[in-house]
Amino acid sequence: MDPDPNRRNNANGRPVPPPLDADAATNEPKLASQPSPWQIDDPAWAPVGKQYLLPVTIKSLQENKAEVRLGTGDLLWIDSTQLRPLHLRSGDRVAARSRFRPGHQLGTVRDKDGDDYLIQFDHGEQEWIDIFDILRPNDRPILPQAPQPSWFRWIFWLLLILGVTLFRNFFWR
Repeated sequence: MDPDPNRRNNANGRPVPPPLDADAATNEPKLASQPSPWQIDDPAWAPVGKQYLLPVTIKSLQENKAEVRLGTGDLLWIDSTQLRPLHLRSGDRVAARSRFRPGHQLGTVRDKDGDDYLIQFDHGEQEWIDIFDILRPNDRPILPQAPQPSWFRWIFWLLLILGVTLFRNFFWR
């Protein structure tokens, strides 16, 4: 009986030594770490919530994490695999903060001038908007969690059943 059932054997039944680049604890080949495509001060899109990507600037990199600076100046740590190159093309759909209306308004990119984009809003107006005032819809949204049953719903149904039962027993006769 082989003392280590996870050890691999060759065709003759002899144990095969682990590869030189294997993890000593698991005997599994190590994945080659690929260099990050990102550099310090690179602009990128980062996921915010489930639906949108926000423009950020990369401030530091550690393994698979990136510290990014938001347009507000706040710093945030994000998984670097979630970052995307920061570019917009004419015709891309975005949500942009307009100077004339509150909140972000939906629109379409029409032109580019440096870090400013001409946005044709769905309500008819056009405006030059800085990249840090634009949100892009997330093409790989984070899946929402299944809603948990609320206590209110359980209590509602319990009281309804109790009420019907009491009504039938006392007033239905």
